[in-house]
Amino acid sequence: MNQKFQADYGVYIAGTDLVLFQGENYQQRQQSEDLIIDLSGFVGISGLNEIVFKNGSGEPVQAGSIILSSGVKSKEIKINQVGLINY
Repeated sequence: MNQKFQADYGVYIAGTDLVLFQGENYQQRQQSEDLIIDLSGFVGISGLNEIVFKNGSGEPVQAGSIILSSGVKSKEIKINQVGLINY
């Protein structure tokens, strides 16, 4: 909940890339802090494409779901209003 540089952090989903970023949103992020994870060939991702967790509380700016799929299998990851993840 107490995050590096007392900043908000988030995850942005761009195709098969996950970008872990620092900032209130992906567009206004601190690009030097980006960590890009390439999931190509492993999994398809749909649902929310940006999740930002507030510094101090760890609450997401927006609750919702992300769906991971590979072949015929899929899994929904739900993020609620207080930042709890259910899958």
